[in-house]
Amino acid sequence: MGGATVFGVEDLMKLHRGFVDRGEGRRLGRLVKIVLGEVPAGVPLNLSREEILREGRTLDWFDRGPLIGLSPGDADLLVTSQVPPLPPKPDASFIAPTLTQQEIESGKRAAKAPLVPQVPEDRGARRIKGTNILLFEPVHQVLFRPIGINVFGCVEAYSDQTSGTVLTFVLDFDTGSGYFYGGRFTVKI
Repeated sequence: MGGATVFGVEDLMKLHRGFVDRGEGRRLGRLVKIVLGEVPAGVPLNLSREEILREGRTLDWFDRGPLIGLSPGDADLLVTSQVPPLPPKPDASFIAPTLTQQEIESGKRAAKAPLVPQVPEDRGARRIKGTNILLFEPVHQVLFRPIGINVFGCVEAYSDQTSGTVLTFVLDFDTGSGYFYGGRFTVKI
């Protein structure tokens, strides 16, 4: 079990960038999805009811997310490459019309849901005042594809009673960098 090192956000960003720049730590794989927990009080959420019921509050890169790893000693969860923009995803409110048996037999395929943008700010985030840095908390799970293995890996997040923190995903739009801050976690493959 790892427990993220607790620093101020600026110090954490510098520490994590140092690990990544020096190639320290170990690779886990490519981030697929971050599953977020309950929205903190006072944080705006602009997701459809259908999306919340079907998928919850997520940041979903599918198989095109950044690479993640662990710091030396497995203490911190690291984002080791640039964070690409969130891609569009199928509209959760779309319900495909039912095909008749004749349409199925003739080879007609069911309609696909239209794609809609994933706007990070709409997914329940706080912004650090005067910056383009968003904080997504609490992180519940981080799903990833391990390097060289055709399975999913999972980072389970927990609150850290000692520091009073929860795992938080920090996204810096100006640099395209991502960080995980606070909380505790276990990695399962």
